[in-house]
Amino acid sequence: MFILSNFIMAVAKVLGIVLNLYMWLIVIRAVVSWFSPDPYNQIYIFLVRVTEPVLGYIRRFLPPAGRDDGSVSHHRYPCHHFSSVVSGAVPLRDRHVHALRGVAKGGPDEIIPP
Repeated sequence: MFILSNFIMAVAKVLGIVLNLYMWLIVIRAVVSWFSPDPYNQIYIFLVRVTEPVLGYIRRFLPPAGRDDGSVSHHRYPCHHFSSVVSGAVPLRDRHVHALRGVAKGGPDEIIPP
């Protein structure tokens, strides 16, 4: 059980890091788009190829708003929320472990908050 718990926590941490990195790639793409980038620039092509699948999917459900693209802001909230939930599970698990250790020692009165 210990190994499974640590494996799940490791996967959650890696997933949180990947989602945070992806969110930053979307923010960088939005900032770069304000300066009319060269469409043949390799960095810009990479940003578009990596972020377009998610942003294109979100754009299908948003009404056209002219030049402003709301898909970036609509993507950041779920991505950030999921990332914080995943990374928040790690301290939550540690609190439960400390609480269980306190109960095993002599009861909930001896539990020291982490």
